[in-house]
Parts: sequence; C-alpha cells; structure tokens
Amino acid sequence: MKILILPPYHNKNGYTLQQTHELMENLEKKGQIAKDEYVIVKGSFIDWLQERRGFEFLAVINLGVIEKVREYSQSGGIDAIVCLGSLDPAFFPAREISDIPYMAALHPALHVASLLGDKCSVIESVDSSAIIARRNAKVYGFDEKLVSARHVGYSSTYMGKFLNDYPKEDRTSVPEIKTIIRDIVDQCVGAIEQDRADSVILSCMPLQVFEDEVREGLNSAGYSDVPLICELSAAVAMAKAVVNMNLTHTRLVYPREDTKLKYTVR
Repeated sequence: MKILILPPYHNKNGYTLQQTHELMENLEKKGQIAKDEYVIVKGSFIDWLQERRGFEFLAVINLGVIEKVREYSQSGGIDAIVCLGSLDPAFFPAREISDIPYMAALHPALHVASLLGDKCSVIESVDSSAIIARRNAKVYGFDEKLVSARHVGYSSTYMGKFLNDYPKEDRTSVPEIKTIIRDIVDQCVGAIEQDRADSVILSCMPLQVFEDEVREGLNSAGYSDVPLICELSAAVAMAKAVVNMNLTHTRLVYPREDTKLKYTVR
C-alpha cells in the first residue's frame, strides 16, 4: 500500500511541509503507518495569502489541490490520497477526478468522532476557519453531531513559526508556545463543559503537532476519557481501511461523463 500525503500548499517559509513530516513521523511512532507506506509531496506554491484563512484562501488553494490530485491519481503506484488542509479544499472535484480514494481532513475526523460518541467539537486556528468547518460539517450531514466549532485565535502561520524555530523537546519551555497550548486546552475544556462535546477534533496542522501536550492538559483537567482526534490520523486510518476493502468513491455521487447510471435530480 502507498498513500500520497498532500499538503494543500507550500510557501517560502516551509512551515507546511515541515509540519507534515513531523505529523507523519508521529504516526509512525504510534504504529499507525510504516515509512514505506506513504510518500509526501509538495502542494502548490502559494505565499501571498499566508495570513488569510477565509473563503478567498480556500478558493485559491482549491485549484492547486485539483492539479495535484489529477497528476498523482493518474500517475500509478499510489493507492490513496490524503490532503491535510483542515478546510477540506477541493473535496468534491478531487473525488470526481480521482480513481483512487481521496481523503480530506475534517470529513474523516467527523466520521471517527461519530463512531466513538454522539457529539463532537472541532478546534480550529482562527474564526474564519471555524466558520468553514461548521459549514462543511453541515454539507457532510454532521450538523447535529458537531455541537461547536471553536478557534484559538492564532493563525497557522503564527504557530508554524514557533514550531519551525524550536525542536520538539524544547518547545514546552518557550513562553509563547506554553500560551498557545494552554489556549488550545482551554478551548477543548470549553467544548466539553459548555458545549457538551464527548470528543474533540484538533484541526489545522499546528494544533495537531501539539497533540501530546493537549492530551496531557485534558488528562490533568480530569478528561482522560474524552477522545482527542487528530484529523491527519483519522484520514490516514480511513484511507487504509477503504484501500484494504478495495473500494473507492461511488460514481452515483461523484459522476463523470462515462458514468452509466445517474440519479434524477429531485
């Protein structure tokens, strides 16, 4: 099995690619995937939108994701594609284009949360990303499952700078990183206590890099029984499961010109 790991974009500071490698190494250490089971590629280069995270940003990265999915799904040697973007860029066109399973980030995480409990919350970086997460959940049919979409108020670029500047073993001694982790934990606790979530999803990549520290914070707050779901981990697990079942997207939902049977639109 070979899974393509696709960051939605990369820029001159290299934060996105660096975080992708770190997250995949974490999954290796946990035994979820072997090094020879995946390959990481660069997303399309985008730099001018790096501080924006709204619908304009999503529209721009959609095109880059579509190009990469078209290229790699047709190149052979790849069994599935996992896109890390927490905004689920190009979700529908990518599945229409690809002949192999295409997994976004939030979509599989919501499925995992629904398998584990009744109500979940997603923690995002900034408010615009949280708005898109809420809208995507509604489109996917998880509107009643997702009780809240919260954010910590730091852009992924801001958090990525600290992740890039400090090695993993030194990060918890950096005051700014301590503050970021504390704020993530506070949002998770708020989701549990105020929104009645029974599981929590860590969304954008920098938040997922802090998984171990957030897990420790939740345990200390008395919520060791509440599942903490990282989007990349959920996406990889779902991709492997679908590949092992020898399945891919149904053409009745993602039709192409050669689809024989088409639904009548009602």
